[in-house]
Amino acid sequence: MSEQAPLPDDDETDLPTRVAQWVAAGIIDGRWPTGQRLNEVHIAQELGISRAPVREALRTLGEQGMVTYQARIGCVVNEFSPKTVEDLYAVRAAIERWCVTEGVSRLTDEDIEQMERYLIPMESAWVRRDYPAFYTHAWAMREIIHARSGNEVAVTEIRKLRSRLHQLPLVLHSIPEHSEWVLRRHQDIVTAARARDAEAVADIIVEILTAAGRYVREAYEDRFTGPVENRPRPRPGAAAEDLPKPQVFYGL
Repeated sequence: MSEQAPLPDDDETDLPTRVAQWVAAGIIDGRWPTGQRLNEVHIAQELGISRAPVREALRTLGEQGMVTYQARIGCVVNEFSPKTVEDLYAVRAAIERWCVTEGVSRLTDEDIEQMERYLIPMESAWVRRDYPAFYTHAWAMREIIHARSGNEVAVTEIRKLRSRLHQLPLVLHSIPEHSEWVLRRHQDIVTAARARDAEAVADIIVEILTAAGRYVREAYEDRFTGPVENRPRPRPGAAAEDLPKPQVFYGL
C-alpha cells in the first residue's frame, strides 16, 4: 500500500486537528494497537512540536472514542476492529432512523426545496468524481431532517459518530457505482420527504448506512487482522508542517 500523502500546507486545518488525524491514522494502521499507551512526549518529539497540540489532539480522539484516559497511565488506544466499524454504523443508523421519523413530519416547504437544491451540487460533484464534496452535500441534506427532530442530544450523537467514522481510511471513493446509487437514493429521499413519508425516508437512510458499513468492514477486514509489519505507518520524523495526510473516509 502506498505511503500517505502529506497534508496540504494551508491555514484551514489547525495543528491539533492535523495531529489528531495523524495519530488516528497510526491507530487504524496498527502502529499503536489496542491497549497501548500513547506517549505525548514521544509523539511531540517525533513531530517536532510542543506537547500542547498533542494533548489537545488526544483529547479530541477521546471524545471520538478512539482513546481512553486512564488514571496514572494516560491515554490508551481503544479497541478498533471490523466489529467496531459494524457497531458504529448500527448505532448511528438506529439514531438517524429515530431523528428522521420525528423530523420528516415537521419539514417545511422551504426545507424540502433546500433538500432538493442539494441534489444539484451532489450530481455535479459526482460527475467530477469529487467525492468529498459529494458526500458533504449528502450530509448537509440529511442534517435538515435531523434538525427538525428537535432533539439536540440525538443530533449531537449522530455528529460524534460520523466524526469517529471519518477517521477511517477511505473506501467508498474506490466504488464509483456506489456513489451513483447513493445519488439515486438521495433523490428518493427528497421524493419521500415531499410526501411526508417518514418511514420511507428512514428506510432509505438506514439502507445507505448499512451498505456503507458493509463496504468499509469488508474492505478493511484484512487490514485490521493482517500482519502489522505490512501496514503503512506515519513517516517517522515528520515535521509538523509536513504531517502525513490520513486517507480520510468521507462518509455518509
